[in-house]
Amino acid sequence: MKHCIPSLVAGTLFYVFLAILFVCYRFGFSAAFQFDDFSNLSWLSAWDDDIWISAQVFAGHAGPLGRPVALASFLIDGYYWPFDSAPFHRTNTLLHLLNGCLLVAGLNSLRALMPKPAGAGLTILAACSWMALPLLASTVMLTVQRMTLLSATFSLAGIAVYLAGRCRLNAKPGLGSALMAIAIVVFTPLAVLTKENGALLPLYIAVIEATLLPPLPASLGKRQKIGLRSLLAVPVIAVFAYLGQQLFHLDALAAAYRGREFTLSERMQSEAVILWEYLRLAFLPEMAALGPFHDAHPVFSVASHPRLVFSSCAGWAAVVVTAFYLRKTTPLPLFAVCWFLAGHLLESTIIPLELYFEHRNYLPLIGPVYALTIGAGRLINAAAMRYAVIGVYLAMQLVILAQTTQLWGDSVKSAYYWAEKEPDSIRAAQFLAQQLMLDHRLPAAKQALERALVSHPDDAALLLQTVQVQCESQNLPAALLDQTQRRLKRAEYSAATVLTLNALVDLAAAKRCAALDAAQIHLMLDNLMQNNAFTGRVKYHLHHLKARLYEQHRQLTPALDELEAALKIDPTLDTFLRITSILIDAGFYDAARKPLSDARNYLPENSFVRRYWLRQLDASAREIELYRHSRP
Repeated sequence: MKHCIPSLVAGTLFYVFLAILFVCYRFGFSAAFQFDDFSNLSWLSAWDDDIWISAQVFAGHAGPLGRPVALASFLIDGYYWPFDSAPFHRTNTLLHLLNGCLLVAGLNSLRALMPKPAGAGLTILAACSWMALPLLASTVMLTVQRMTLLSATFSLAGIAVYLAGRCRLNAKPGLGSALMAIAIVVFTPLAVLTKENGALLPLYIAVIEATLLPPLPASLGKRQKIGLRSLLAVPVIAVFAYLGQQLFHLDALAAAYRGREFTLSERMQSEAVILWEYLRLAFLPEMAALGPFHDAHPVFSVASHPRLVFSSCAGWAAVVVTAFYLRKTTPLPLFAVCWFLAGHLLESTIIPLELYFEHRNYLPLIGPVYALTIGAGRLINAAAMRYAVIGVYLAMQLVILAQTTQLWGDSVKSAYYWAEKEPDSIRAAQFLAQQLMLDHRLPAAKQALERALVSHPDDAALLLQTVQVQCESQNLPAALLDQTQRRLKRAEYSAATVLTLNALVDLAAAKRCAALDAAQIHLMLDNLMQNNAFTGRVKYHLHHLKARLYEQHRQLTPALDELEAALKIDPTLDTFLRITSILIDAGFYDAARKPLSDARNYLPENSFVRRYWLRQLDASAREIELYRHSRP
């Protein structure tokens, strides 16, 4: 076990490095919230009691499982939402530092198990090199990516506990087996409930077992060995079975791709190229290529980029075959390749997600960084030279990281920079316009949107944001409004559309835009409802916006009609309560009971959310009785 304890000097230097890394990230604590932050965290602004909190935490929509553990973690900083982003980024940074400590703990246990372990100093340098990667900056600086960070925390903790148990199998087989079981049974569900790719934890451990570790001790009984192997095999098989099940339902998979600008085949070909891009930017970072906006990343296929696609696929095949061939003499290459590809198994294969996100590399890059650091250290015989070379490279990474986080910390400067570097990115243009509007630079915001409209003339959010900027400037030409109305009928869906419509409704209600009245916004909403690109949940929000406009002008019957239409799309508690509130205000107390009764037919199965529904429905019922007896 002595190999599991790093030297005092190496440990001291590691804590010094953590302090330096914290300072590097501190430059970016003032980074602005992004669009995804608002869609996932807006509930923090309506802080209530424990019943409300549990309902919000267990009703998430960021993933199929809701990610309740991640949502609960945002309560740590919830007091500051949405006015101060620094506490959120500080917590994210501390999680990143914690992940580095967990990685060191796991690697130290790995040293004790490997036949030819690397030195303690080299192992810690590998962890430091991973933590300092500028490519990982967006994972820390994007508030909502705490989901990725915290899922990684549970995954790294699971790996560390598993390897600690593996260290103890010889001396204390009972304790060792228990720790290995806890690593899988406890930490995998925690990682999954934080973010779904936490399901890869057993696969990561399986990669370590298959490439770096010796066989299980001969002293273990046959049943115990089978049990430990099954503990890993079952969840790994479940992951591959899930992906296989997706392929067996190609019609459903193809339907899921209809909202994307690429097919399943094009995605797979593109990812073969993109994975190489990730590796290049990890080890040879370029500030110009780093940032949060990659929605305009090109689609690669044999038809459009034959040489690039063929060379990328051939490169992966060559790397895998070579690493497998060298596995007996040098297992590190096989470990690095298998770890990296395993980490991208869910987010970079067949599931119809967007092509490119930097945060997908957070855990997958550990394997390549570790293998290259240890490999480079072993190639350089002189210890002083070894640590000098790796130290200089690490210092270079820290300098680029500090420059990157400084850019994030200046919201207007970063918005201009990213919009310039990603001229085809709709999100970059929208972020620039948003920051300029907050900075009261309305002409500049208008120019940013107009430039984006040249490349994306049919994007609904860009069209509406242009109207918003002109309204804020008190200069909305009738011709622009008429042109926008016509284009909305064939506009393309954009995630910021509903947010922008809400802002326009606010402007009209406050009478801050003379040219934009309720009739014009109703027409906008009607045009979007006729547009086949706006369906499902988006149309639900459009009905709610029309109801809000009708309410503002005391047109209660059409407001109720719109809310009834929204209920047919999605019977939500908010809609039932809103109908009830309108009827109470109008004095129709008996009628107000009906939506409360109807809502009980749609009670959610989730016990936490169900409890909240029942509490709110009972409160509304009491409100009806209170008004009945207090009003003449």
